[in-house]
Amino acid sequence: MVDIPPQIRWPVAIVAGGGIAGLTKVMSALVRVKSGLLTGGLGNPIVSTGETAGALVVAIAAIVIPVLSLLGLGVLLFWLGRRTRRRAGRAPYIRSSDGGASQPLHGPGGPERL
Repeated sequence: MVDIPPQIRWPVAIVAGGGIAGLTKVMSALVRVKSGLLTGGLGNPIVSTGETAGALVVAIAAIVIPVLSLLGLGVLLFWLGRRTRRRAGRAPYIRSSDGGASQPLHGPGGPERL
């Protein structure tokens, strides 16, 4: 919706958001009516508590999930940076002519013995 003019974008967003909110409210009212009919009104506090708990979980998830995603991205970038630096510091390998395992250019015991 980036290329849509604001005169169209905002009314569409309001109608879509209002439709979702209305659908949520209608479903909530239907659950309460069915709960009231089946339990004589005794189940309504349980339904209300469930609705509140669900709203709380969604609100917390809306805050926590983006933060965790950014944290995970930071950890991934840090790990890739360390891995790249470690690989850049290794001795280059040559391919053997017989197709066997490659050998480092430095002698046995590592580059510190040279």
